[in-house]
Amino acid sequence: MIYLFADDPHVQSLGRIGEEEGGARRLIFPASYLRLRFLGSSLQVLVENHHDYWNSALGVLEGTRQSVLPVPESGASWLSIPLDPDATEHDITLFKRQDACNEVTIQAFLLDEEAQLLDPPALPDRRIEVFGDSVSAGECCEALFYRGQEDPEHEGEYSNSFYSWPWITARHFHAQLHDIAQGGIALLPHTGYYHEDRGAIGMCQVFDKVQYNEDLGPVTRWDFTRYTPDVVIVALGQNDCHPGWNLSPDNLSCWESAYEAFLCMILRVYPDCRIVCATGIIRHDGRIDEAIERVVRRLDSPQISHLLFTGNGKTTPGHPRIPEQQQMAKDMIRHIESLGIWPEKEKSCGRTSEVSYAVSEG
Repeated sequence: MIYLFADDPHVQSLGRIGEEEGGARRLIFPASYLRLRFLGSSLQVLVENHHDYWNSALGVLEGTRQSVLPVPESGASWLSIPLDPDATEHDITLFKRQDACNEVTIQAFLLDEEAQLLDPPALPDRRIEVFGDSVSAGECCEALFYRGQEDPEHEGEYSNSFYSWPWITARHFHAQLHDIAQGGIALLPHTGYYHEDRGAIGMCQVFDKVQYNEDLGPVTRWDFTRYTPDVVIVALGQNDCHPGWNLSPDNLSCWESAYEAFLCMILRVYPDCRIVCATGIIRHDGRIDEAIERVVRRLDSPQISHLLFTGNGKTTPGHPRIPEQQQMAKDMIRHIESLGIWPEKEKSCGRTSEVSYAVSEG
């Protein structure tokens, strides 16, 4: 058998991923992944789950096939990755389906003794980064029978970042993606739904972190020199009125100041990027979108723009399902194309752009 550490040069990684002792890689953010190409007949992966809430599962991509790999709640486990039985050459992407309701450490891979490792393809030059909430993470998007309705009871099984509008958008542009998205998060601490029983963490705290959940490990900082995006999308504001925060003029003024400071912080670390501001299509008070528009107008920068999605703030009381995520991606794609930063659009990355969604529908 061939034993391969997760930091082996044959293993390609993408996303804001934690680096641990022994070459292990911790998948924290949605849409982050490890990719491996080889000739062979079997593949296993050694994983360790760091569980916070909901059930944990990784996604597996091979060509146009997608499968779900459940991860045990605790301890290290060897898991068999399903392979295309009709192929001898395999191109496997193991990705984070969910946000940090759990974190998964990938320690190593095990291949059959006759396997031959192949070099991974070069990553594309274009780069996108998203700072968002559950919608950007693809939460509950596979609950197709609940389109336009509240979410069903679930344990995370309907979440799939592959069908999130950020990853659909990145695939369209054949761009790398860092999807810094967390369900329930707001811009500021002590607001929003994420860890509200523990004080609530805000995106302004997550912004420069890899590991940000102290319950799952020591907080670690991100090195911004490792990834410089062309486009940064700020998709926040959906959760910022919780708990009990009213949209009075004074409160909105304070929130606007914090939002403006957040955009300026992005420009300090990425001075040449374009920033797109947005919220989402879950029902919410439009005064948040109006506040964002005022900030964009006040900054009056050619680098900063504002997008209202189709049906913004009124489409659904629950999370967007796959068709709504696809529409949001279309809106974002048109907006980015209008910026003119990538005038010669390359074809999308075909190996992952046409995976069907034969998923559970409740």
